[in-house]
Amino acid sequence: MITIALADDHAILRKGVAEMLSKFDNMSVIMEAGNGSELITKMQSAKALPDVCILDINMPVMNGYDTAAEIKKKWPEVKILALSMYDTELNVIKMIRNGANGYVLKDSDPEELRFAISEVCRHGFYHSELVTGRMLHILHDTDSKINVEMNDRESQFLVYCCTELT
Repeated sequence: MITIALADDHAILRKGVAEMLSKFDNMSVIMEAGNGSELITKMQSAKALPDVCILDINMPVMNGYDTAAEIKKKWPEVKILALSMYDTELNVIKMIRNGANGYVLKDSDPEELRFAISEVCRHGFYHSELVTGRMLHILHDTDSKINVEMNDRESQFLVYCCTELT
């Protein structure tokens, strides 16, 4: 059973995602929060930590970037999956730099979200065509004004993205 924590400031969306995930055989939502600060507080007092935290980026009080960084600092074993409507290169890279193990768009099919959660638990990362294409575009665009420095984890992620491994 994969245990999941959700943080999204839109209650209807959060409840809908929680209900959808609970219908999958091997997934259970054990924690919900309206922002990153609330999620961190709940995790600190929890008897058991979730396997995966699904974070929105744009939240009040504590956004997804700061929440991901804080979770990775306090609980490095917890996997993080960004679930956002933002599809820009900078958002993807910033979430990965702050500890996200994957990135899924909110307009994705529910099956992609299920697959992403499973992949993050099984292999430690998930990348969609969006992530692969966006990161490769930035790194190979010599005219780009964006300076991207990568750490070892990001380099490893990019190597996997460039392979045809399943």
